[in-house]
Amino acid sequence: MEQSNQRQSDFITSVILLAFGLFIVMRAFGMPMEAAYGGVQTHWYVAPALFPLIVGAAIILLSVALMGVAIKAGALKALSGSAGEFFSQKISEKNQRVLVIALALLAFIYLFIPFVDFFIAIMTFLFFISTVFYMENDALMRKLTLYFAIECAVLILMAATGLLNVVNQGYIAVSDVIFLLAFVGMVIYARRLAKAEGLQLKKVRTVLIVSIVTPLFLCPVFRYFLLVPLPNEGLILSPMNMIYYAIKY
Repeated sequence: MEQSNQRQSDFITSVILLAFGLFIVMRAFGMPMEAAYGGVQTHWYVAPALFPLIVGAAIILLSVALMGVAIKAGALKALSGSAGEFFSQKISEKNQRVLVIALALLAFIYLFIPFVDFFIAIMTFLFFISTVFYMENDALMRKLTLYFAIECAVLILMAATGLLNVVNQGYIAVSDVIFLLAFVGMVIYARRLAKAEGLQLKKVRTVLIVSIVTPLFLCPVFRYFLLVPLPNEGLILSPMNMIYYAIKY
């Protein structure tokens, strides 16, 4: 038990250190790497940004290493069990469901809509909220909610450190790729949880189909027929726009 608590503490510490390291690196990127002072051109190896970049990178590498050790020792499983035990003992079943709904709505409105492709945002929200209630299993609800909360925390971390702007400077929004992969991971995790709890896997398949078909219908209707601009058009909606206008014109 003591070893398990130690690994949980290691994992939490690694997350905090990772956030701190990313913050240092993002701030360092705002410093000049090369500049002219008094007519003398300075080079990157004497730039003021170099030292914080090295320190930030070192903290990130060490925190990732610590996180890997903690995860290998079962920290995520222990944290999931601890969170589930806390919810089941301290919070009533009714309030658990209220918190899940509040988390889903707040994340959808204030995190996913502003920062993630609208198609992926709707798909993720629908799959999460539908699965946790349609499956009617408290253990699955708690564990899938923890997965969703970690996904939200990653998005908050990326936005707060400025990493979100850095990875989205290219033609492809890398953050959309990350959260599309996170959606795939959620589907796989939900199937594993359903199988472990002896639930019907076809329910997960039904929720997945509904979660994909709904934005596939709503997004084109609002974008092309009602002419309503969607909040964030990235990995999926931008190619959809290109295809639509290529066919139309």
